[in-house]
Amino acid sequence: MGIYPELKRERTELWPIIWTAGGFCWLAVTILSLLWAWPDSGTTTKNGDYNITTTARLAHHVLLFLFSACAYRIGLSWGWPRERAARIRVLAVNVALALIVAGSGLGRVAIAEPSAPTG
Repeated sequence: MGIYPELKRERTELWPIIWTAGGFCWLAVTILSLLWAWPDSGTTTKNGDYNITTTARLAHHVLLFLFSACAYRIGLSWGWPRERAARIRVLAVNVALALIVAGSGLGRVAIAEPSAPTG
């Protein structure tokens, strides 16, 4: 029993929204990504770069979704404040979270591509 029971109810209703709306969006992106990369999955290109397998790509998308779901939960729980400075803070945090998610994709590419021989 808290002072604001309606606020607690609103916050517990965020997870179903994230899992349904966010889940369907990520599922669509994942399916399109897997289908687009299917022909080259697990192969090596002419210049020696390795294309990750479909299983690795699926694992990457699942981990990104789980990470992003937590980020969405944080962002949605804050809501949209009335003060301008607070709005800028929320916007900055959301941009930082998006950059972290985008950066994790860059890390996957760096791991998947072996370095070129130096000699």
